Amino acid sequence: MATQNLNIEFNKENFNTFIEKLNDLTQLSDTIKINIDSENIFMYSILGSKSIVLAMKTHILKTSEHFTKYDFEENLSCVVLNAKKFVKNLTFIQTDSRIGARVSFRNTDDVNEVINFTIKNNKFKLSIETGLQSEITNITKQQMNDTLDPDKKEWSFEIEKQTFIDIRKLATINKDESRKILKIQADSGKVMFEESRIWEMQVDDTDQEDCDILINKDHLKFIDTDIDTIKFNMFPNFILTEGKNSKLMISFEQSFD
Repeated sequence: MATQNLNIEFNKENFNTFIEKLNDLTQLSDTIKINIDSENIFMYSILGSKSIVLAMKTHILKTSEHFTKYDFEENLSCVVLNAKKFVKNLTFIQTDSRIGARVSFRNTDDVNEVINFTIKNNKFKLSIETGLQSEITNITKQQMNDTLDPDKKEWSFEIEKQTFIDIRKLATINKDESRKILKIQADSGKVMFEESRIWEMQVDDTDQEDCDILINKDHLKFIDTDIDTIKFNMFPNFILTEGKNSKLMISFEQSFD
């Protein structure tokens, strides 16, 4: 299939926000997938492998807020390799002048696959190292909304932002090679975060039957604190939290008494 080219222009007022969201996703993986259509920019990264997903995070941004020129009705799909380096390189693009981009893509199996993505302003030009669609598990926005639908949860609880920040700090302070796991416990009508024989903190009340949920401490840093109250939606084998424009899935192990 012949290569096609598309010229677009970033909204320089929101360019740093775009970089922040990409940088956030690099915490999970050095490979990011970005899908762009006329309405939304849907980006995500996955921690794990194609067969085992330990965590997945998504951001959805409005195309009209981040591009001042985007004249393409279909979906563009771009796999970014070496995303950590790419994000660091992006910070050298100044926002005091027009930020344009040239996208080269080809249609393969009904997917408009980006094969080259160059961003530039009046002083600096940067090319993105793109990969094949097979480099990352393909997840559509609709699949994400269906799977990570909070209405499908089994139960939930809430934590005030500062309380969660304190929990994250405690988990970091007490982390070593033998202490990588944090327990979330529903016990006698209360929800507790705890590390055995060190500390515990009550975060909410619940009518959920008693259970223990184990999560990796390292995954706490993926949870957004851009809202005042963080809701933990509990599914049979994962936790879902949401930020203002993000969703995060964290897998866990579970035992019932």
